[in-house]
Amino acid sequence: MAVADFIKKIDPILIQENPILQANIMHNVREFRYAPVEWTNRLLEHAVNSKENRMKIITSIDSMPLNDESVKHLLKLADIVDITQKHLIVRTVNNLKPEYIVKYGKEFVRKKLVTKEYVDYCQFLLDATEKQLWNQYNTFLNELEKADQFDSFLFRLTKQLATILVEKGYYKSSIVRKIIEEDLKEDWFTFEGIMSIYVAGLLQDESLIPQLASLLASNDDFVVEEILEALQRFQCEEAVHAVLPYAKNKDHYIFSLGVLKEIKNEAAENALVQCYDYLDADGKIMCIEGLVGHLSPKAFPLIEDYVKKGYENTMLEAEELFYFFYKIMGESHPLLEKWEEITVAREQQYSEMIKRDNMLVKENIKNQTSTQNKVKVGRNDPCPCGSGKKYKKCCGK
Repeated sequence: MAVADFIKKIDPILIQENPILQANIMHNVREFRYAPVEWTNRLLEHAVNSKENRMKIITSIDSMPLNDESVKHLLKLADIVDITQKHLIVRTVNNLKPEYIVKYGKEFVRKKLVTKEYVDYCQFLLDATEKQLWNQYNTFLNELEKADQFDSFLFRLTKQLATILVEKGYYKSSIVRKIIEEDLKEDWFTFEGIMSIYVAGLLQDESLIPQLASLLASNDDFVVEEILEALQRFQCEEAVHAVLPYAKNKDHYIFSLGVLKEIKNEAAENALVQCYDYLDADGKIMCIEGLVGHLSPKAFPLIEDYVKKGYENTMLEAEELFYFFYKIMGESHPLLEKWEEITVAREQQYSEMIKRDNMLVKENIKNQTSTQNKVKVGRNDPCPCGSGKKYKKCCGK
């Protein structure tokens, strides 16, 4: 019921003409694992018709569900976006299920959104036996382990295969539990272990929650990012209770608060309020961000406290967060105009930076040799597309 309630909150405000409000809406829905595909299609249609909001949407749409109607919008966008945005359409197309890649393969190839080889590979996935799927999966894992640098495209293919193995009932909870237990004995997680975390989220076996939550104490950001994604899929109080001790801990709160933000129930909201008193300024603003992500009125008193006590943080732009929340909730505040001025100024500064870098971005994209994002850079390096984001948060997703 909590997920349904969140959908009801977002649905009437999903499309915003104000680019700042639209960007923040996208921030709040892009990691929501239970977004209806109708949202995707409304947003894509808006991106086709709104040049001002186009980039806000297509940079955030890739993790949302897609269907035939989505494909039609993506094909339109591929024809109208600037060259600096084309790779974002490619990224989203790459996240389509194999049956869509095969169905629209000729058109995707013609528009250079995928290669013919990738279409053939997706056909293989649809026709393969269980043994063939496992063999290919293990081949990918071995290649990931041997690679000198992180290969985002290969990582995505491996996740795609893991998803298919789960959907066909071949990947069981017992396998996940065993792999995680074995990796915990070592100094670091293997790619097989990291994939098992991803699979745990797909399986939705609540008995795995304590084991997953314990990994929030890991020093490996790669592992913890996968834990965040996996735990977000458990929309239950058990997940909240398992995560809460880590969310209160000054050493582990960053990803833990991210989990609480995405679990859309009252227990998660209460946990975020509870964590506020335990954490420093960076943690406090993340608690507020989490409540804003719920569109919860419980954020109001925390914002008032934060402003009154003059906290400063290095994590988030507080003025934009507060401006968005009060505007979207239809509430007034004495500082609302000031927050708006600061936010608009930052947005203009960012837009100017993008314009200055535009020629360099185009040159970077022209030099890419594949539409499949096979460029190899570190996950924490700046993305070569010029978006200003880390690689793992942009083309490396």
